Amino acid sequence: QIANEAFIWMSELFALLTPGATGHYHRICTYIFTLSCIFVYLFMVGDYGNTEEHPLPSKYDNSTAAERFKWIVTDRGDSALAFKADYLIKWGARYLPYIKERNEHWRWFSNMLLHEGASHCFTNMLMFFTLSYHLERKYGW
Repeated sequence: QIANEAFIWMSELFALLTPGATGHYHRICTYIFTLSCIFVYLFMVGDYGNTEEHPLPSKYDNSTAAERFKWIVTDRGDSALAFKADYLIKWGARYLPYIKERNEHWRWFSNMLLHEGASHCFTNMLMFFTLSYHLERKYGW
């Protein structure tokens, strides 16, 4: 039974990743990258305020990720829609001194998943999805 289920699951996965007829490819990479960026941003929102460098206001003690998101978007004054630079570096932003001195070459790729704020994430994902949706459909992943 387990072998049959594994075979069915693997054949479905193979069919999903196999190109269809010319011009009708699956949009797997578009979906995966878009969702990855959104999930990373939401994890960053949930983590923001948990460190001494980025404290939450006292009214947000024991808050949920949704309440932290509200704080990041509305209650932070001049930098309402942005994470601080050192927070982005902590999450893997492209920071050349770390790439050179610490040999953290993975930062060349991890920065593609990071966004400074809600509007940055939304506009980037909207533009990416709009362009790549049609490109991936026509040319494949």
